[in-house]
Amino acid sequence: MLRVRKVGDTAKLTYKEYVSNQLDCIEEGLAIADADTMRRIIERLGFIEVIQVHKKRITIKYKDYEICFDIVDDLGAFIEVEKIVPDDEGDGVQDELYEFLSELGFTKEDRVTIGYDVLMFILKHQS
Repeated sequence: MLRVRKVGDTAKLTYKEYVSNQLDCIEEGLAIADADTMRRIIERLGFIEVIQVHKKRITIKYKDYEICFDIVDDLGAFIEVEKIVPDDEGDGVQDELYEFLSELGFTKEDRVTIGYDVLMFILKHQS
């Protein structure tokens, strides 16, 4: 997936590739000076915009984790916990994150395994 992400006055082009599920992915990105021009270039390359996701995010660091509190337009409130590791060190990270969240009172049943983009697509295209 290619996306143009705007945060305040900064913009970034990112490429996201799913590994074992939509929340376990390889992501590469770079800063861009002009988000609108980048979108036009991507469209001219044959890509089409599928969905837009608008969210407000508060991010904190705790130990080796990045914890994001998100309010996503039309979807609601979410907490996301990430631990960035090299590609060859990913084994066991999902279990570690489950353990951390269970200490906060969350269960595996609380977990949403679909990304905001797909959730938004499903919401917008329901019959």
